[in-house]
Amino acid sequence: MDMHFETPSLTDVFLVTGKTPTPTLYGLTYIDHYPQASHSLFKLDDGTLSATMVDATIKIANFHAGTAVKVFDSPAAWKVTGTVQVPNSENWNTPAAFSGSLCVSLRCTATMARAVRVVSVAGDVPTSVSDDIVCINKTIGEATVVKLEMSPTRGRTVVISDCKGDADKNSITVIPSASEVDGAPTFLINRAWGSWEGYFNGTIWKTISSR
Repeated sequence: MDMHFETPSLTDVFLVTGKTPTPTLYGLTYIDHYPQASHSLFKLDDGTLSATMVDATIKIANFHAGTAVKVFDSPAAWKVTGTVQVPNSENWNTPAAFSGSLCVSLRCTATMARAVRVVSVAGDVPTSVSDDIVCINKTIGEATVVKLEMSPTRGRTVVISDCKGDADKNSITVIPSASEVDGAPTFLINRAWGSWEGYFNGTIWKTISSR
């Protein structure tokens, strides 16, 4: 969405709700040169406990109400991946989880690092909800099975990466403990330095990118 709201009495730009109390917005792009909101860009509706943005792009040139406006009405209830651009640091109230680029005054000087778990020992690799990037770099190369955790939350993302550069010889098989990957029982990484990034849509794992 590339839009501008002219309503001068607007308190919040978006009221976020969904069929579940924890909705996920995928690939949202919101660009506005001068939002009229006086309070926030994103407000959770009554009964909405938390929300997640996956691969979001939010770019704001200036705010009508200046630094009084925040991106989130309830930052502790949000998880976000993507790029955010705001005119002043005061406009950015950090959500509970954020990975991506934060740009202030048109300069992207802050990139939030994602946590990396390096696996160097032999055997299968089960993931946990705390894993963000799982880097397979075994001391002795071998084919590896990565078992995604049971009962992932909707919007959960994870990256599985060949950090040794030998997946062409020692493949990495991603197996959901429950559900599927893009309708298939597994996803195979069989290229040197290959990787897979996916998210759970509430029913199955979907691929964001792979190589």
